[in-house]
Amino acid sequence: MSADNKSLFSRQASAWFKGLAIIMVVLSHYAEWWSWFHTLEGNSELVRMGIAKFGPYGVAVFLLFSGYGLTKSAGEERIGIKFILRRLTGVYIPYVILVLLIEILSDGLHTLQDFIDVLNGHDFWYMTVIFLFYIAFIVLWLAFKNRHLRAVGMIVFTIIMSHRFYIMGELDFWYLSNPAFALGVVLALYEPIIKKIPPAVSWVLTAIFGAVSGFVVYSGVFVEHVWEMPEDKVQAEMLAVFGFTLFVVFLAASWKRYDVILQFLGKYSLYIYISHTFIFMWVINHVEYEMPVRFGLAAPAILIVSIGLGMLINYGMGRLNLLVDKICTTANKATE
Repeated sequence: MSADNKSLFSRQASAWFKGLAIIMVVLSHYAEWWSWFHTLEGNSELVRMGIAKFGPYGVAVFLLFSGYGLTKSAGEERIGIKFILRRLTGVYIPYVILVLLIEILSDGLHTLQDFIDVLNGHDFWYMTVIFLFYIAFIVLWLAFKNRHLRAVGMIVFTIIMSHRFYIMGELDFWYLSNPAFALGVVLALYEPIIKKIPPAVSWVLTAIFGAVSGFVVYSGVFVEHVWEMPEDKVQAEMLAVFGFTLFVVFLAASWKRYDVILQFLGKYSLYIYISHTFIFMWVINHVEYEMPVRFGLAAPAILIVSIGLGMLINYGMGRLNLLVDKICTTANKATE
């Protein structure tokens, strides 16, 4: 079933699907923003509303590969300080740098609470969710060595956290995609078993989940339903997102042709996600053209600025990682 002899998902597959996911997320926001300036009717409005719902599906892809990659990086042993520091330089510190820059340019830092909100991901719900998953992961890997306990622990945490968001009245994107992270963790923990699935069976399952998730996603995105209970709507949407996630799992494990453009976008997807709203609004508010032209100009601006910042920050984090490796190596030698 696996795309190579070592891992269920290749690095190329992970980057490619993350690139696709960030396009889905940005398109969903574009569709929402368009409604602020223009009123559509009929099929045009139906398509706009459908695209606006792409977000949770894209986020599920991010969470799937995040959970899988995190588990593969941790390995089977209990994690150490080097692993934790690498998570800080890989996600948290770049996030803080970029958001602080955005807040400074927006004149948004006035109180200590404003700074605290930046640190905890207050204005970026996806970052809050991923931070909570990372904390739970570290706790579970420090507490247990048994993979079954780790898997059950992550599933239970995902259920509790998602239910908590639901009863708190958070918007549905706070919890619709969350099971994808636990799925990624479970896939990595039981990878040797899953890889035994014959390629022919894998392609059959890909087709089945593709057809089923396609129908469910279409029904949830482009067909308006009248739900008797709010819980029914949430359950249907979670089923649609999870079905799409399973389709991605089998496709990513079997498919081998990934173009470099989406892989490149996937590499910098974190920076695109964090900065795209600020860059879009800046273009909309400062460029003197008709609104459709501003929307069009915002797209390359988002790519150029966010990827450029990503390259600079990644370079800095690479240098910091070298320092971390040196310190950890010295500390290990001192304890031997």
